[in-house]
Amino acid sequence: EEQFGPWLQDGVILCRLVNTIKEQNGDTQGDSRLMKVGKIHDVQGKADSPFVKSKRMDNITAFIKAVRTSGVMEQANFATVSLLELKNLGQVVRTITAYSNAVRDMGLFDGPFIDPVREFDTTY
Repeated sequence: EEQFGPWLQDGVILCRLVNTIKEQNGDTQGDSRLMKVGKIHDVQGKADSPFVKSKRMDNITAFIKAVRTSGVMEQANFATVSLLELKNLGQVVRTITAYSNAVRDMGLFDGPFIDPVREFDTTY
């Protein structure tokens, strides 16, 4: 059985998720609640090297910024280090779910979505 943490740990999948939602919404919509991650660092190498850690942190931070921009309340966000070090992965799941809820509430994306768990509401 494979764990999801290592699959998300470099932040690439999360950044691609954000970009897919933004692209399907269309840049012409002008809705500033959806943002696109500009540079996604798809780095290979030893996970403990400072360079690889730095690039992974950049990706994760870009995802969290997109989540904040979408209106997800701060207490729903995970800390970058949580995913980078594979700690408190439950909070990572809550953040992804909160982002799904926020995007669904905007009505700007047709899905698919994660079934809503309304532990933390968005600011919208």
